Amino acid sequence: MIINWNKEISFSGVTFFNILYQVDESQSKTVKGKKLLQKRVETVITVGSQYEAKCQRLLEKQGLNVDFKSQEIPGRNYKWGKKVPLVVKNDDESKKYLVIIVEGHASPQRQFIHEGKEITLEEAEKLDLFTPAHYVKDEPTPARGMIEAENIFYFRTLSIENVITCKINGTEYVIED
Repeated sequence: MIINWNKEISFSGVTFFNILYQVDESQSKTVKGKKLLQKRVETVITVGSQYEAKCQRLLEKQGLNVDFKSQEIPGRNYKWGKKVPLVVKNDDESKKYLVIIVEGHASPQRQFIHEGKEITLEEAEKLDLFTPAHYVKDEPTPARGMIEAENIFYFRTLSIENVITCKINGTEYVIED
């Protein structure tokens, strides 16, 4: 179960959100410790789904008899237990992250931002803002490569401070400082 500090939102189990967030683009070049490119993403996420259990279900569906055990999230820990979809940084518990899954069939809408202005992917590539990793399209699949392509999903931790808005059960919430 997750409850916000004002006790306006609560849910337990698996919940689907529409979410809008902004982060540094991980494959962007860095100058003086700052990423040159950010991205704003709007997508549908799953919150509350247990990674290990999801992988186990999919592996069994694929006919594999594997006792799958997930690894710990590097640098993070489930302070309130794995049933609460929040983790904190090991060295700074004030940094909270939402544990999310983005299904492979979801179609995230991305907008890139450079020097405070919105630009297209093509413009970012022309400006040479990406590292070589951007051009490598070989992404690992969940469960250490055992999940088939049609069942792919992406497990992420998203800093709460990067969330701009989320829509839960038809109600939109704007996140403010």
